[in-house]
Amino acid sequence: MIHGGCFTNRYQGMPQMRGMASALAAKGAAVWSVEYRGVDTPGGGYPGTFLDVRSALDLLVGQAKARRLDAGRLVVVGHSAGAALALWSAGRERLPKSSPLYEVHPLPVHKVVALGGSGDFRPIAASLKAHCGIDIAQITGAPAADRPDVFADTTPIELTLNGSVTVFINGDHDAIAVPEDSADYAARVRERGDAAETLVLPNASHFDEVAATSPSWSLVKPVILKALGLGSPR
Repeated sequence: MIHGGCFTNRYQGMPQMRGMASALAAKGAAVWSVEYRGVDTPGGGYPGTFLDVRSALDLLVGQAKARRLDAGRLVVVGHSAGAALALWSAGRERLPKSSPLYEVHPLPVHKVVALGGSGDFRPIAASLKAHCGIDIAQITGAPAADRPDVFADTTPIELTLNGSVTVFINGDHDAIAVPEDSADYAARVRERGDAAETLVLPNASHFDEVAATSPSWSLVKPVILKALGLGSPR
């Protein structure tokens, strides 16, 4: 589970996920909630934010063995900025070897639930500036002679086809990640050969998507449990 918050830590995005985490744990899911350095934290941005997500997945490998968890049933759930990082995690096997984010035989991520998030940094650059007050270069890094394309190892759409299955979930009143944008992105993913579907939550905002106390949770929860192979118990 990867929180949002404009790729920063100042919005306390991780606590926003606690209700969901507790609700899923109550249904038999083992929940691994990930913190990462945001662009407003020393070492955050590129490549630190991505390296933190990578480290969390690497650490999960050892934890899975110690706690007898089935890492083959892994589902990465991300909200807003965390959705982009979740989508990125599914494409790590396609990272260029020249990237500082590259890793040999990363833990496979085949299932993603993206709550109010995008997988292409190019079209959201303006909205990031408007809604979050950050520059896209803080996330992608700046171009350099040995890294002219800063999107090649950061934006998830460049890391498809990767065999993943994604469900994009948006509130119909989400003004930050509008449903139409997620539908367009899902179509692009399908064109590249990966599986993607969308779900629009009625009467829901950007934050209803991650609120276990919201009526939206009755629609979000079954999607996550189904992806985990836990069915959709009431």
